Amino acid sequence: MCYIIARREMTISKNLFRARKEQNMQKRSIRDVNTIRACIASYKEAFGEMPTISEVASSTGISRPAVGRYMKMMKDNGEFIGDGSSRGYISYEEIVQRQMRQIPIIGTVSCGLRKLAVQDITGYVSLPKEYLGGGDYYVLIADGESMINIGINSGDLVLVREQAYADPGQVVVALDDNGEATLKRYRPHLTQGYVDLEPENDSMPVQRIDFKAGQSLTIQGVAVKVLTDIR
Repeated sequence: MCYIIARREMTISKNLFRARKEQNMQKRSIRDVNTIRACIASYKEAFGEMPTISEVASSTGISRPAVGRYMKMMKDNGEFIGDGSSRGYISYEEIVQRQMRQIPIIGTVSCGLRKLAVQDITGYVSLPKEYLGGGDYYVLIADGESMINIGINSGDLVLVREQAYADPGQVVVALDDNGEATLKRYRPHLTQGYVDLEPENDSMPVQRIDFKAGQSLTIQGVAVKVLTDIR
């Protein structure tokens, strides 16, 4: 009888030991996964992409095989995906970012009286690549009331495709020889030696650039979209 009781006690002790060991391993796994998550978040914030398994292991002190297992588990749980690249994984934020373009906001353009365009970059606008065509773009902040008939109000962001030419009737960013820029509809009369810059506001006059009088005009881009809040 004593022998049977001793065997039972030994079995209970072994089971308790296994249970405690499993609990400790589970706690360590949870701790390691949370450490890896924090490492990934910190790396993405600093570099804008997922770290490799080796980089996570080096940063956290967790063995590379363990990091590999945990990151595969995290991928299977949908926290990020595998992309087949040398880095191994890609975050959903990176996927979205790859589909976007960062367009610089380079200052203010007058929609009324012409004034100097400020060329300092003041920020960026993220736009889907499919929203844009080919070429380079920038954004200007509209200032004035002369283009209100086509929905461009003061403070609106105007998306401009950078180019040095325009078709008659397009809305352009035009720069004169005094370095003053304006946003107007382009009406060339080249055989007569002048260009009219027409406002889209019935109360404002046409601005004429007279080449015969020595004036000059440089087209810096064509306005293609207005980014505005609903009013």
